[in-house]
Amino acid sequence: MGLADYNSRLPGRTKMFNVLLAEAGDPGHPAHAFFVRRYADLVEVSAGALREAVASGELKPDTDCEALAEEFAAVMDGIQLQWALDPTGVDMAARMRAYLDRLLRSITVSGTGLPSDAHTGPTRAHVRTDSDVRTD
Repeated sequence: MGLADYNSRLPGRTKMFNVLLAEAGDPGHPAHAFFVRRYADLVEVSAGALREAVASGELKPDTDCEALAEEFAAVMDGIQLQWALDPTGVDMAARMRAYLDRLLRSITVSGTGLPSDAHTGPTRAHVRTDSDVRTD
């Protein structure tokens, strides 16, 4: 499952990311601004994709795109933390797939979930790197 699959294949990197993110919660931490911007960018991109789906008639017109984008980020981070605690007992990709399937069933006009062959989340080619993040 896209990003979840990628993260589960790199346990050291993923666990380090979680530690750094937690430490960056302190506004005085050197990475604080990076993570604030990263999450704002993630929500902006995700909400934009949802707004496009509303405009095209795929999603219900009353879909709260910003709230769902924030929720998606929170669910992904939560599942990733559960996986960090129990990598053999938590299948990040399967849990994200189940979440997204339930979500889509509730917000699509047709009431359908994910197609069985869907790859949700970005693949490595779509994951931002430090060089992709604005520094202004």
